Amino acid sequence: MPIPADFRGKPTWQLAPLDEPWVFLDLVEKLRDSGEPFINAGQDGRFWDNPTWPNPPDAGQKDGIRKWQTHSYAVVVTDRVVRAVGGFSWGWSWAVGAKGPEPIAPEPVARSAWLTDAARLATALPKWTFQ
Repeated sequence: MPIPADFRGKPTWQLAPLDEPWVFLDLVEKLRDSGEPFINAGQDGRFWDNPTWPNPPDAGQKDGIRKWQTHSYAVVVTDRVVRAVGGFSWGWSWAVGAKGPEPIAPEPVARSAWLTDAARLATALPKWTFQ
């Protein structure tokens, strides 16, 4: 999925130099200016995300499917050092002409995925360390 024009060039959004696939850090709006790499502000272990895309994919959608997929991690944070203890991928796909998106079942992510994501996060958020 290409980067929407409203989000191009925002350092806390885009984590990869290519337009497709668009790789970005998903943040709750009120946390965006905090410079913190978290979607949730709580420390109670609850996870919440509400990925939406209001408009269905049009006939020009690459491969006929819009796909949104993410990696979510359980982490331990000490000062500004973030260490992943586990993670999973999940999301949705929306075919051209379908009434709505279909879920992508959660799956564990490999340690190598965290290493790739951690390197991207370290570049975007240089005041943090990702291990």
